Amino acid sequence: MRLSLRILAIAMLLATAHAAAGAQLSLKSDAMIEGPRVTLGDVAAIDGGNKSDARSLAAIDLGSAPLPGYTQRFTRREIERLVRSRNPGSAVSWRGAEAVRIERIAKTFDSGQIADRAASYLRQLLKHDFERVELQLSGPLPDLQLPGGKVELKPRPIQPAQAVHRRVTVWVDILIDGVFLRSLTVPFNVHAYRAVLVAKRDLPKGAVPQCETLLVRDEDVAALDGTPLAADCHSVQGHLKRALAQGEPLLKAYLQAPIAVAQGDSVSLQLVDGAVMLESRATALSDGEIGQRIDVKPSGGRETIMVEVIAPGVVKVNGK
Repeated sequence: MRLSLRILAIAMLLATAHAAAGAQLSLKSDAMIEGPRVTLGDVAAIDGGNKSDARSLAAIDLGSAPLPGYTQRFTRREIERLVRSRNPGSAVSWRGAEAVRIERIAKTFDSGQIADRAASYLRQLLKHDFERVELQLSGPLPDLQLPGGKVELKPRPIQPAQAVHRRVTVWVDILIDGVFLRSLTVPFNVHAYRAVLVAKRDLPKGAVPQCETLLVRDEDVAALDGTPLAADCHSVQGHLKRALAQGEPLLKAYLQAPIAVAQGDSVSLQLVDGAVMLESRATALSDGEIGQRIDVKPSGGRETIMVEVIAPGVVKVNGK
């Protein structure tokens, strides 16, 4: 009977001593992490102590997890310091490895989904201005290893004019659970078709393109070296700066705007000063297009003044 009591007393003392000793932390040498943050429970086995204390210890945040394909190393001394600062007064003892190497679990992600998202963005951007759009990837995309979580793909905005080229690159941002992870460039060969004006026959330099010398045809605008005119022959103004071969698209850059004022012309000279406008005559000293500034010599005057061409045969000078 006395022996049994003595054994029971020894057991109670041992249990009390074990409880007083608190939790025992056994640091792992390697740890695989799923989430974006590393906790103490990820890198150490926790024994002893009460369940509440163990949960509190396991939840201690040690910092960001490494990106997939990278490793991170924590020494036991660093972890001990973090535990003391974030759970002061806790009685813990340590054993196990002197440092832990951390890797993040990753899964292979189909990069074809990124290409599809970028292509969808380009088509949506161009669909209102072109009758047909064809896109081909101009290069392979790398295999991706992404951490667990909800994947979100966000193409970066580009201007429609920047998308009408033979080759266009779309940047796609990759977010995991709403947090930016990385970006990927997706290159495309672009073919964008719409109706444009082309020469019905060879046209020499200086010719004025007219409806009888032009026809409408679908062309790959992305392959052109400039902006074509709208497919309306009645809106064409000016003469050709260069010869245009049969079947060649008519670009805006190929046209010289009509001369509104020719050198030596007698022009209407308007002087605007606030709400008052005075009108007289002057002689143009050079050719001028609408919006261009030229020199004129007022009738009866000896000095020249600089004016702005505002209409055929009309120039304007602003008063001070």
